[in-house]
Amino acid sequence: MKKKLKPLVNAIRNLIFKKHNYLQIYLPSQPSTSFNDKLKEVLRRLKYFGLDNDITYTHKILPKQYLDYSLIGFVDATDFSEKSFSLKKGEVFNFDFENYVVEGWEYHKLLSILHKEEVSKGVREGKKKLEELTESLKNSYQKAYILGTGPSLEKANEENWNDGIRIVSNTIVKDTELWDYINPHFIVAGDGIYHYGIAQFAQKFRKDLRNCLARTNTYFVMPAIFYPFCLKEFSEFKDRLIPIPFGNKTIFTTDLTKEYRLPLVGNVLPLLLLPLACTLSKNVNLWGFDGRSPDDKLFWKNSSRHFYTDDVDELKNLHNGFFNTLVPKDSPESYVKNVHGDSLDHALTIAENRGYKFTMMHFSYTETLSKRSQKASK
Repeated sequence: MKKKLKPLVNAIRNLIFKKHNYLQIYLPSQPSTSFNDKLKEVLRRLKYFGLDNDITYTHKILPKQYLDYSLIGFVDATDFSEKSFSLKKGEVFNFDFENYVVEGWEYHKLLSILHKEEVSKGVREGKKKLEELTESLKNSYQKAYILGTGPSLEKANEENWNDGIRIVSNTIVKDTELWDYINPHFIVAGDGIYHYGIAQFAQKFRKDLRNCLARTNTYFVMPAIFYPFCLKEFSEFKDRLIPIPFGNKTIFTTDLTKEYRLPLVGNVLPLLLLPLACTLSKNVNLWGFDGRSPDDKLFWKNSSRHFYTDDVDELKNLHNGFFNTLVPKDSPESYVKNVHGDSLDHALTIAENRGYKFTMMHFSYTETLSKRSQKASK
């Protein structure tokens, strides 16, 4: 649907239809045993997120449901056609964990719709917090550090981080000693299954994050889609949650205090770390982004001290569609090339032409970053 027509269509929808606050799950007329097993698992996941109330079922999608505000869930991706529901973007949910790559995000998408006013309030308050923090930190520091969770993170305690704004990512929370040493200003997490999912990996991450947030005055930045869940999980730290909504661009050097939107990209570096760092400073230094070596499995190797390695197999079993799509057996390096390859290099180059400086502080297998290393710049 063309953008120019969208406001008109939404106005018509608002006049004719009422908003829904319950989920209707589509069932085939003669479901197979495998479908029923999958349905049982989807219902378990819905219950985990508190989304199991007032669920209804249907064997037929009515014509009006392609236009109204009914919330429709599909268990099997073969029953779902995204084009058919082009007018209902955000109101149709694909829960097929065996085939759909971002199935883990669908539960949070539903939560954010059911708690829309709560999300809107959180976004307004988050923007105000970030504006205040940006003004204060820019007056105190001339550079920003962003730290990933690659093997080099184990040597981060050999560096002095006190001369810059410190932004860390997700599973560093497993190491409270390093957390205390760095004393980060911000932590970010943006993955629907690794950080906000049902697996033990995600549950351990959130438990450790609560522990770390209690130790320092760190602010937690996340995509706004996860805000309702985070309010419940981190209620005691509500004043330090900064939810940011997704935008419709891929540029990550926009000042978030002026355009409070995250880029539409799928990796924590361009999604959260770089946008936040580029808002706070034009001198951005990177640590813990070792890249994918020829011998690495899955996406890349993480620091063993800062990753829940023993829980990865369960994560893979729960979200087959995610891993089969992003790390295919015949081309496991494709994801890394996609998110850290030419597109990232091009974006960084554009930013550098606008006065930004990016420095990779140690060796990285990622060419985009290695050519911006301290040695390469000398």
